[in-house]
Amino acid sequence: MSSDLIGRALRRFLTPAQAMRRDAETLPVSVAQSAVLSRLRGGPKTVGKLATAEGVRAPSMTQIINRMEEAGWVIRSEGQVRGRAVQITEVGRAVAVAVRQERTARLAKRCDGLSAEDLASLEAVLPVLDRIFGDPAELLRRRCRGQPVERRLNARACWASKSHPDRVMTSQRAGRDA
Repeated sequence: MSSDLIGRALRRFLTPAQAMRRDAETLPVSVAQSAVLSRLRGGPKTVGKLATAEGVRAPSMTQIINRMEEAGWVIRSEGQVRGRAVQITEVGRAVAVAVRQERTARLAKRCDGLSAEDLASLEAVLPVLDRIFGDPAELLRRRCRGQPVERRLNARACWASKSHPDRVMTSQRAGRDA
């Protein structure tokens, strides 16, 4: 593979990532908080596991979790400080669903002017992106491993359902992560 192709691909990948990051600045959660909420939809996790999954140090993740706990989006299990599980609350679940809906709507708006040919090209490139970055369905399966079968199935159905009762927008906003 030529370095020219790699360079052009890198620029193409950075542009949408930057646009999505700019869009995220107007959402009720930071990028880090959104990632944590997404991970917690698959079940409780320790701060250490969340930190590892997000590529940050445990003290940084602790600060993120503290802000989210103050906002009522997550709770921590009782017991010793080390190893306590962090769990998403119903308010946090509603925020996660609302953020996902808003991100989906924004991307749909960006795609509004695309021709049928452009949309077909976009659909054709998705499997290639999955091979490069990972299949989102596989990432969901990994996230849900260790959960009871009905919980895994409910998580998938929940994500797919447009009539889920938690699909409401909340005006509650936690402090932005630095």
